[in-house]
Amino acid sequence: MTTEKTYKLSTWGYGSETVIGTVSKETYEYFEENEIDIDDYANDWDDVIVVPEELKPFSSGEWYNCDDIFHGNGVEMSAYSSITISDEDDNEIWTHNLDTYDLNEHGIVTTELSETYIKDLEKDKVVFFGAVIDKGEFNTGEFTITEEFDPTKLALFFDDVEGSCLLSSFSYDGVDIDTDYGSTSGKSSDFRFEVVNG
Repeated sequence: MTTEKTYKLSTWGYGSETVIGTVSKETYEYFEENEIDIDDYANDWDDVIVVPEELKPFSSGEWYNCDDIFHGNGVEMSAYSSITISDEDDNEIWTHNLDTYDLNEHGIVTTELSETYIKDLEKDKVVFFGAVIDKGEFNTGEFTITEEFDPTKLALFFDDVEGSCLLSSFSYDGVDIDTDYGSTSGKSSDFRFEVVNG
């Protein structure tokens, strides 16, 4: 008789929610001419800062919606982050840092899904870059198998945005693992407009 075993996957470290979105030149010029700090606007949940509706890069405070070019959310793939597998009794059975080279050296496949750099976009295009940086537990999920856990059957997928590689999804033995967001703290942020090659 085959016995199913359920394992829990968790990732830990520093990571971010990051977006890149298109902004009109008129919007960019309005913010510049009126000395409106995009950082203040991105955090303006009470809609205090007055911007004409047609020139808003996004609704006040809702920076994460300006994301037609890129939107990612996850722990950073680095030696300072880690992935942990625990059994049904919450006993840690395997852990590893998230440095891609180190993972590959130990037979764990990592795949880059996308690469987004502002410098590679259309010249003179105006974009909004927004990121909130967190630390703590990021993705957490469970998967059930009928064998002992084998780390070489794990596959990790990530997106490279402006040199930051954010872990986005997982699979085990070719089957996707559904995950939820964990618990993070220690937030800092980076909000700015950029003119491509400007």
